[in-house]
Amino acid sequence: MRRKIQIVRWTLIVAACLTAGLYFGRNLSLSIDDSGRLIPQPDLTNAATVLPDFVLSDLNGVPRPISDWSGQPILINFWATWCAPCRREMPLLQKLHEEFGNDGLQVIGIAIDRAPDVSAFTIETGITYPILVGQEDAIEVTDGFGLDFLGLPFTVLVDQDGQILKIQLGELHADDLKLIVAVTAELRAGEIGVNAARQRLQAL
Repeated sequence: MRRKIQIVRWTLIVAACLTAGLYFGRNLSLSIDDSGRLIPQPDLTNAATVLPDFVLSDLNGVPRPISDWSGQPILINFWATWCAPCRREMPLLQKLHEEFGNDGLQVIGIAIDRAPDVSAFTIETGITYPILVGQEDAIEVTDGFGLDFLGLPFTVLVDQDGQILKIQLGELHADDLKLIVAVTAELRAGEIGVNAARQRLQAL
């Protein structure tokens, strides 16, 4: 855990000090790089299968337990303002929120970043889905998912009962979100079970 915190601290310092910080962040995508090559996902053998409980503050400084959104499917997206693939996928997540946020698929962003930077970025870009924010405390939340190494962006899809359906490292694209919407809808309708949903989502 200490090693991951040190890595994130170093990354934040580099991103703040270099004008090329966005280029550096771009290379943290772990599923597809900018040349279109697939990058192997980490071993998920020991990954969590149930969403861990945690509390992080929102942009108003109010502590929000993740249980505030229980009873509905949730797409939790870990990101940072200096991470280029994070920034690229956020308009797609905003569109997902606008189209399905009131119909059973809640998008929640968790920014591993400074709250003032996150607040300014969300205002500038018109992001309206819930955003939680933290630095070391947000990194501690990621420990609960049972992975040895994390990059950004990092996304977790959870069903209405808190079962983790997919842990995805790397940038999400429009086709990925279409599959997520379809599988989530089928699961909620009882057309498929959790194991079948997880198998379908392996295509991401």
